[in-house]
Parts: sequence; structure tokens; C-alpha cells
Amino acid sequence: MSKPCNIIELQSYNTDAMMDTSNELCTQPAEMEELLPESAQDAFASLTCDILRKAGSLSAQMPSSIVRSRAAGLVREMNSYYSNLIEGHKTLPRDIERALKQDFSQNAAERANQHLNRAHIQVEELMLNRLAEQPELEIHARKFICWLHAEFYRRLPEELHWSEDRKGKKYKIEPGELRGFEVEVGRHQPPLHSSLPRFLSRFEDVYGNKSIIATDRPITNTCRRPIKHGGMTWTAGEIYLNAH
Repeated sequence: MSKPCNIIELQSYNTDAMMDTSNELCTQPAEMEELLPESAQDAFASLTCDILRKAGSLSAQMPSSIVRSRAAGLVREMNSYYSNLIEGHKTLPRDIERALKQDFSQNAAERANQHLNRAHIQVEELMLNRLAEQPELEIHARKFICWLHAEFYRRLPEELHWSEDRKGKKYKIEPGELRGFEVEVGRHQPPLHSSLPRFLSRFEDVYGNKSIIATDRPITNTCRRPIKHGGMTWTAGEIYLNAH
């Protein structure tokens, strides 16, 4: 069995400039297969129908567009909280609310986390607005993913555009650019940087496939989530950007 491999590593993680482990790195998209389940299709279809039915029932309970809009705002804050918490950046909900009002902590670490949450929420809203205006956009394409990364970093202060490797050497994170070096994420070894375009191409080919039917879409969204988490995570209609 191939080792698990995170296909999308934008310039957001700790580097080790002296690392030379190319023989151990993922270099072929086949190493992240399988991307979609090949069994239990009937059970998945039934589950999808149940999700859609319950979603419709929930929408019916909130007929007002104003109520739905405010509820969506709360969900975006919740998404930001949990997504950044997964990455080890804990920010209390009340501090996220303060950040949205430009009320930042005097503590540097807490302030940095507030900026991450604020940018996350703003870019999710930006993305949804853009998709409403341009529904034909291919969200799985490298160009769109890098656009999201760029927009995220443009909303962060300059000091958060820098990180450092395990040896303490600083490097700058370039908004919207794929990394040009090797990284380590905890015990995980992401793909060789030069192979990223191939992984991204395979990612788009599979999840951007127009032949995927509606009842398979929620399952597809669930499958792509663990693959993308660590650089950015997609769920049904929502995006999580995890920058540091």
C-alpha cells in the first residue's frame, strides 16, 4: 500500500533547507490513490439523498434571506475556529468576533491567530461571492487554488508572510505560489516540490470531472477533504485556508 500523501503544499510550512530525501518523497500522483470509493455506491447514494433531504428541510425553516445570511456568517466563524484549531492555532470565538471588528489582542501570538481567522473568514466570503458571479469557475484548478492562497496572504500583515525552518532560518511565503523547496509537516513528508504540478493536475482531473453525478458530489467532497487539508480544505461550498 502506498504511503499517504498530501498533494497540495503551498508555501505555508516549515522547511529544512539541508533536507535531501528525494528518494523517499512522493513523486507520482498514483501515490495518493484511490481518490474516490469504488464500493458501497448504493449506500453512499442513499446517504447523499438523506443529506439533501435534511438540508432542504433546514432551508425551509429559514425562509428569510436575512436570517440565512446571518446564519451563514456564524457558520463561517465556526469553520474558521475549527479549521485553525486543527492546525494548532486556538482562538476563542469571542476573539474571532473582536478581530472582525479590528479589535486585536496586545499579545503577539494571540493577535497572529486572530489575523489568520479574520483572513480565513474574509476569503471564504470572497470566494462564495466570486462563485456566485462566475459559477463556471473550476474550483479544483491550480489557478483557482493559488488565487485563494494569494488572497488569504494579502489580508495578513507583513510579519505573517515569514516563517522559519527547523534550524531557525527565515524564509518568505510568496502569496499564490507553489513551494520551490522540500518541507516536513510533523511526521508527514509531502511530495517532491517539482512533482506538485502533476499532483495538482490529477487532483483536478478526478474531482473536477463533470461526469460526477449530483448524488455522488457530497461523497466526492468528503473524499477530497483529507487530501487537501494542511494547505487548504474544501467541503461542500466552504473553504478552509490553513496558512501556518
